[in-house]
Amino acid sequence: PTLVVQVLGIQLDSKLRWKAQEKAIQAKMDTQMLALQRTTASTWGATMLKARQVYQAVIYSALSYGASIWHQPSLGKPKGPAARLQKQQNQGLRTVLGAYRATPTRMLETESYVPPLDLWLNGQVARFQAQLEHSGIAQEIRNAYSTIRTRILCRTNRRAPNNTTETPA
Repeated sequence: PTLVVQVLGIQLDSKLRWKAQEKAIQAKMDTQMLALQRTTASTWGATMLKARQVYQAVIYSALSYGASIWHQPSLGKPKGPAARLQKQQNQGLRTVLGAYRATPTRMLETESYVPPLDLWLNGQVARFQAQLEHSGIAQEIRNAYSTIRTRILCRTNRRAPNNTTETPA
């Protein structure tokens, strides 16, 4: 047995903490950020509009791959892997805009017309859930969950009377 298994490009660990998936995304982002830096060099590189288009098409899609599984939407500040991947978003937008390191991330997102990563991932999850509802698969999942839950409850109820057969003194 291994601690991490890759299924359809998603890294699954035994406790579903998504640390392995996060490491895989960060490793991919390191190489993609270098490629983006080379294509947006200040002397001959792509314009800001073209760099933004490349960023959204290539890097955003790589950041959000499998987000419908590993991302937990939250109100307010992002949590989990999305919070830790903000650094990748920040670095990419600095490369696209050619901005200084002291520029706030929200300002970079506003100037480049790129939504914040947590909002983008929330949208990805919402679209995925809407697609599940529309296709009818969500109802099948709920039915399977209900069946499994009922079986587990029946098993625990059978064991509970055996443990409580003694009368209190």
